[in-house]
Order: sequence, then C-alpha cells, then structure tokens
Amino acid sequence: MIPNWSHAHTFFLVAVLDETRTLGFHPGINVAVELRVASFQLNTGGGTMIIVLVTFPISSDLDAATLKEKFLETAPMYQDTPGLIRKNYLADAEQHRAGGVYCFDTMENARRWFDEERIVWITERYSKPDIQFFDNPVMVDNDKGEIIQ
Repeated sequence: MIPNWSHAHTFFLVAVLDETRTLGFHPGINVAVELRVASFQLNTGGGTMIIVLVTFPISSDLDAATLKEKFLETAPMYQDTPGLIRKNYLADAEQHRAGGVYCFDTMENARRWFDEERIVWITERYSKPDIQFFDNPVMVDNDKGEIIQ
C-alpha cells in the first residue's frame, strides 16, 4: 500500500540498490525513512571519477570582484569541455591564491584538458599553476540525494 503523502514531500527510488541505512523518523510523519545507497557509475568506463585541483598565486592587485569577473569571462568555455562533470572556481584574495576544482569522468579526459597549451594559458592569464590529479571513488551529492561510487 502506498501512503498518501502531502504534496510538500518528494520521494524517489534509486535503482541498483546494494546497501540500506535507516535515517530515522521525519517529524510529523510516522514512518521510518531509509536511504538506499546506489551503485552508480558515471560514464567512467568502470573506473572512478577524477578530481583535479588547480591552484596558483594571483597578483595582489586582483580584488575579489575583479577575480570573479575574470572567472565569469572563462566560465562558458567549460560548458563544452569533454568529460567535465563540474568545475568550481576558487578564490582567496587575502592570501593571493586562486584556482579551480574540476570533476572529470576519466583520467584521460582530465589529462587531455590540462595539456601543455592549457598550462601556458593559465600561466599567462594568472601565474604558473600547481595541478594535482586525484581518484574520486565516492561522491556525496546532496542536491540529488545520492551517494555515487
């Protein structure tokens, strides 16, 4: 039997269930809520996603507003980057550092994006970047209510 939930509550089912965790009770609702952790692979060829952390020093002349403008200038080019799932810009004007956190579907796409030409472009635009690549075996996506592995 399916309960008659009010329109204010949204519930969804995630397929390929492999683990269950009881979260407890929602105030005013007399049913236990269970979170099902899904085995889910993005288009990674069976591997994990890749996180690329890029940081670089910035000029003390760049304030937060100017830095944000520079980021907005380049943001559209990331909408068509092969394999890029998400990019977050980083800024610390007080410490004169900036950069980005990139989530790619494969190491091949991540390394292809950060080729020598890209490194030269970042260096000329800001300064020489420090680029680190990491496997991302598990991601918690609170927007979608998913744990992705």
